[in-house]
Amino acid sequence: MSKYKCLPDLQRECIDATKVFDYVLTSKQQCFENVAFLFSEMVNGNMIDVDSCQIASTSTCIEISDPNNRPTVTVELPDGTVELEVVTLQKTVNLFVEAEIIAPNGAITSSTATATVVFCPEEVVMCAPTGTLIDCMITDTSRCVVGSLTPVGLEFPNVATGNVHVLACQSIQSNALVKLEILAKICDTRSIIPVPEVCEVNPIPQQCPSVFPSDQ
Repeated sequence: MSKYKCLPDLQRECIDATKVFDYVLTSKQQCFENVAFLFSEMVNGNMIDVDSCQIASTSTCIEISDPNNRPTVTVELPDGTVELEVVTLQKTVNLFVEAEIIAPNGAITSSTATATVVFCPEEVVMCAPTGTLIDCMITDTSRCVVGSLTPVGLEFPNVATGNVHVLACQSIQSNALVKLEILAKICDTRSIIPVPEVCEVNPIPQQCPSVFPSDQ
């Protein structure tokens, strides 16, 4: 501890912290056929012109492998070999579409629709020993493209189907809660900044001395 003599205000503290064991950014793309979109308007008998497709923030990416028994593989790295774990992930992506509904008489109505697609399971090699948790998040750089949509029919007047291409970008990290001993200083409260309480004097209206009071 001698090298910290120049920091007399610091002391040894033990804190809880989340340690990141591994962190990667990956992407996965997949084409889904005959995806059912549920519209907010009746689309049966009409044409559908898709304006945009977005991936909703409610989309999920979870680990479906056993966190207590992940398969291991030996990987050759430039500085030697290392044993890593194979993590299996499952993504469920919620889609949000904005479109125009074109009636046979030419009338156009704006509408929105939602759909859900499930990716095939995928494997990622990571440093994820037993005791770590996998945190997977679909990032906002993901995107989707919807082809032409065809109404299903009278049985489901608000549903149309079509093909969708989804590119899912994902942030994946393995982490665990650990206790760390650090050199730190406990934070003190800052001084209170008072609320200004200045009362302003009502201004006196401007006088007209050339008119009143008069010398006459």
